[in-house]
Amino acid sequence: MHNILIVEDHKEQNDELYKGIHQAYPNWNISSAYSLEDAKEFLSSSLNTNKLYSIFLLDVQLKDDPCDFGGFVLANEIRSQKNYNTVPILFLTSISDQISYALNNFHCYSYITKPYSIDDILCQIQQMMLTGFLEENCINVTDTYRIRHRIIQKDIYYVEAKSHMISIQTLNGRISSRELSFEALKETLAENFIQCHKKYIINLEHIANYDRQNRYIQLGTHSIPVSRTYKNSLENTLCIRDLLKD
Repeated sequence: MHNILIVEDHKEQNDELYKGIHQAYPNWNISSAYSLEDAKEFLSSSLNTNKLYSIFLLDVQLKDDPCDFGGFVLANEIRSQKNYNTVPILFLTSISDQISYALNNFHCYSYITKPYSIDDILCQIQQMMLTGFLEENCINVTDTYRIRHRIIQKDIYYVEAKSHMISIQTLNGRISSRELSFEALKETLAENFIQCHKKYIINLEHIANYDRQNRYIQLGTHSIPVSRTYKNSLENTLCIRDLLKD
């Protein structure tokens, strides 16, 4: 179940969004705000109660004023919160010339210009679900070709430190990045990741076999070395998780 915040100052459009999303996903929690002030209260409440939103649908202009950019003000506040640094933002707007600004400054998922249909919105939400954008445990990295990736953590086999960059081996291939350090990325990973070598962090969920004598661990078709420094810690963790066989 997901939580969505709709921020749209025109009540009719706000109600139509609420109705359409509720019909498609009746078990989701949907909140509606009609002003920047109301939206900030919803945002603050979500952080205080730890009932976080999965998607933000934001109108760019929250007043009948061509100079108003309340949606961008709210997006900036959203992105300033660690818990909301990567949550998808979908802008809904009649302004067509701010898409580059929205993408570069807020890394929004999409930018839809009015008029739109509820099917347009539901299509975007469905795409978020299919591509893993609504997964809670994801990391966002820009690769060495400046392409932005949102990686579901459960799809990661291992992370490798390579010179001045990191290499992330996933089920779908390898992604190299200079955006994060090895230690910084380690801090963002879930509890099922453990360091087994000064250059490797592995996902315990993908362990196929562990060769204790030669100190190699098998993750799918990948063989990863285990150093003496991390051997005991790794084996203790494997025992606790019943992954180490005698």
